[in-house]
Amino acid sequence: LNPLLIAGISGWLSSSLNISFPVFLNKTFEMISSIVFPLGLIITGGALIQPRIKTLSKLPVVGAGLKTILMPILVYLFLQLFRPNAEVFYALVPFFALPFMMDRRIVTMEYNIQKENALPFSTISLFVSFISISFWLYFLLQ
Repeated sequence: LNPLLIAGISGWLSSSLNISFPVFLNKTFEMISSIVFPLGLIITGGALIQPRIKTLSKLPVVGAGLKTILMPILVYLFLQLFRPNAEVFYALVPFFALPFMMDRRIVTMEYNIQKENALPFSTISLFVSFISISFWLYFLLQ
C-alpha cells in the first residue's frame, strides 16, 4: 500500500464527511502535506541516478559545494562592503544558495558532458542547497 494514496484517500474522506481534527493535528497535516510532493520528486530523482552516483567523480560534489555554499558566502562578504539594507541580504544571499537546475544545460554544453551525467550535478546541488538555504535564512533572520 502506498502511504501517499492512503493519506490522499483519508484526507478526501475526512473532508467530504466534515470531520474536524484538533488544531495541533491540522497544523501537523498541513506541514506534512506541504512537503510530500517535493520530497516525492527528490526521492524519485535520487532513485533514478543512484546507480550512476557510485561511479561519479568528485566534480559534482565540488561543483555543488562551490555553487551552493561558497557563492552565498562570497556574496554575503561582498555585500558587507556596501552595507545595503536588510532586504537586499534577505533576497540575494539565499538566491545564490539555490541549486543550479537552470545551469545544467550550460554546464553540459560547456564541458561536453552527456546529459545523463548532468543529472547528478543537479541532484547533489539540490540536496546541498536545502542545507545551505536553511542555514542562510536562519543566520540572516536572527
